[in-house]
Amino acid sequence: MAHLNGELFHWKKLNFVDVSCPLCGSDRHRLYERYGEEYQYSYVSCRDCTFIFQNPRFEYNDDFLKWAYSWYGDEFIKETQGKGYPPQQGNGYFAFKKALLDRFCEARPYRLLDVGCACGQFLSYCHGKNCISTGVETSEKQVEFARRYLPFEMICGTTANMQGYSGVFDATHIAHTLEHVPNPRQTLQELVFLTKPGGIVFVEVPHAGSLKNYTDHLRARYRLRKNTWKPGDFPEHLVEFTPQTLKRIMRSVGLEIVYFQSHSRSSMKKSKWVKQTDLLLNRVLNFGNNLVCIGRKPKSA
Repeated sequence: MAHLNGELFHWKKLNFVDVSCPLCGSDRHRLYERYGEEYQYSYVSCRDCTFIFQNPRFEYNDDFLKWAYSWYGDEFIKETQGKGYPPQQGNGYFAFKKALLDRFCEARPYRLLDVGCACGQFLSYCHGKNCISTGVETSEKQVEFARRYLPFEMICGTTANMQGYSGVFDATHIAHTLEHVPNPRQTLQELVFLTKPGGIVFVEVPHAGSLKNYTDHLRARYRLRKNTWKPGDFPEHLVEFTPQTLKRIMRSVGLEIVYFQSHSRSSMKKSKWVKQTDLLLNRVLNFGNNLVCIGRKPKSA
């Protein structure tokens, strides 16, 4: 739930605006799903490229950001501390992603930027293992907290504020953040700008077409399940991705896709056998709840 200065969020506090498709710019779309405690929010699907996005959505401004990410301050930090911070060791999920970075990064050590890094947990796991970490995060409280504990650079802001870092990083990583921004293509262009020629852009997002998510969508669309939205719940995901639209948006910013995989994050934390079975099945069926796509920036760029 979203609280700000002790006040519970109500959707009528912010203005709605109509938007075009963030991927192709089309104004042609059809209703995909209504949701919210009063079914006041809607996802639409672009008729030209099938991209799923909120429309209308809240005006993306400082008021929106304050409400949307109010939980990611003291409450999130308290929860993070309760899990042990800084993390002394990673989990199978971190190891899975670190192995992919090691596989596709050509430099040793490589410079890694994590966008929307929260308190730097994943960066802490990677740092010092043939990796030099840097994080960027919009939450001032999280950045201040992380700087007290972590030995690498933490930047407060967004990739749009990093003009002095052109072509600095061997790898840029953005996990479960791209679906929160109003213009994901522009954000990816900023990541490409920060990545060295020949470097990689590592993207992880929720999978709208996963077995669970698509089943939930159908049940919600036809009102076959209980509405679990509560007053104060905030619609943070401005866009949703499928394998087709994720690949398309990455290619649209000039990246060559070198790896693609759907997976279930919980399986990545279990035994090697469970992890490998999950990855193998998802290479064929693409039913995992998460999508990972790695694109390489041309060396001539």
